[in-house]
Formats: sequence, structure tokens, C-alpha cells
Amino acid sequence: MRRVAGVAVAAVAVVSLFAPGGTASAGALRVAAAKPSATLSFAQAKIKAGTAPVVLYTTADLPSGALIYLQRQFGSSHTWKNILHLAAPAGKVTAPAVKIGRYQYRIHVTKNSKAVVNSTPRYLYAYGTVAYITLCSESENVGDLFCQEGTVQIGSMAFNYVESENAGYSYPDWYHMDILGSTSCDHITLTFGTTDTVSGDNAYAQVVQSHVRPVTNSAPIDTLGMLKAKLNGGALIVNVTETNGSAIYLNGSATCYTSNGLPPPKN
Repeated sequence: MRRVAGVAVAAVAVVSLFAPGGTASAGALRVAAAKPSATLSFAQAKIKAGTAPVVLYTTADLPSGALIYLQRQFGSSHTWKNILHLAAPAGKVTAPAVKIGRYQYRIHVTKNSKAVVNSTPRYLYAYGTVAYITLCSESENVGDLFCQEGTVQIGSMAFNYVESENAGYSYPDWYHMDILGSTSCDHITLTFGTTDTVSGDNAYAQVVQSHVRPVTNSAPIDTLGMLKAKLNGGALIVNVTETNGSAIYLNGSATCYTSNGLPPPKN
């Protein structure tokens, strides 16, 4: 009897899935519709200013007749505007080239002029050359007072400098030429030298950052030195010194995603 009862119960359960007449009920077979989705990424999120970014995107479960757009934010009001109509539901497209800056993009899907779904916005960083005099002018400790262009002879060469120091610091004591709390830059190149004529003397330049070892280079008299360093966007200090405290002359540039070398203001 227990076996028969078990079968009978099972039969009742199966029958309950069907409407009168033996057809499946709509409630039992209804499957929740998948929600529309969209994603966006960049082949390279950091590019050289003046080049065109490559965008990778996907969409899924869109309603029939939906339109897909690549959008970018514009202006201080952060207005989203369509920049490309995307014909395929997924793929890779090349967006218009951009100048130096930080830009936000997203995939925007509409139907009948109403939003269906937006992807999570992503930042693109376009890096360009920023002259060192610009960073000097933004420095926390000197500003425009010492950021003055000039020309000096170092050895047999005429050197155009944008900053000089004659504070009498002798190696290994460093003079803090410039200090910035943060930057939008990822690399810096410094050219430096001294007018000292004492044989065996050297000019020194150094880049100091948070959480990494300082990068230092030197140059003998009558010679221009070069220092290249990767920047992490944090605090930056540029130090100089000379063997016997003679004057140091400095120039250079950085690659940054803002024209002044400082991070953009927070939204």
C-alpha cells in the first residue's frame, strides 16, 4: 500500500503541472526573461594624445528594434553624447581621436527614444607632452618665482633651461627644486647640468616619489645629464645638487593626461 500510495502521490504532483485538458499551465512553464546588458572596455585604456581609441563592447538580451550607441561625456556638465552608432550587437570599433585628457565612455541602448540599458562607464586616458616649466609653475614650494627661462653655456653647448638653483648645496645634500602633491603624469625626462669648471665635479638630479626608490643620475662638468623616471601619479619631488655647491640648470618634460600635469578635479 505504501508503494502504491507513493506512486499515487507522484501522479498527483505531475498532474498538478497541467491545466484541465492536459495542457501545460502558463505559470508552471513561465521562465523569467533575461535582463538586457551591455559592457565596454578598451584595447588600451592609456593612449597617446591624438590617436583613436579602440573600443570593445558586448550587448545581450536586447529587445527587438533597440539601437546601440557609443557615448562619451562632454563639458563641465558631464553631458553624455552619442559619438558612434553601433550596428552589431557586439564587436570592436575605433572611436574618434582625442586630445590630451581623461574621457569617460559607455554603451547606451535605446528603444523608441527611451533608455534600455547603459554599460558601466569606463575612463580613457590620453597622454601628451607637458613642458617641465609647467610642472615647475605648479610646484608647491617655488612657483613662478624660480620658473624662468634662460640660456647658459655648459661646455661647448648652449643649454635652454627653465629653472636654476644656486643655493650652495653640496652632494650628498639635496635641494628640493620642485614639490608636487600629485600628478597626472606617467613618465618624466629631465636634462640638467652645471657651469662648474672644477675637474672631477658632478651635477646631480633626483626624482623622489611615494612607495618607490628614488631615481638618481649625475653628469660631469661640461656635460648635460639626462634622467628618465616612471611616475606613479603620487607625490613628486625633484632634487638637485652639485659636488661643490655650484649652480644647477634644469629643463625637461613629462607625459601626462592633463595639460598642466595635475590630476583633474574630482567630480
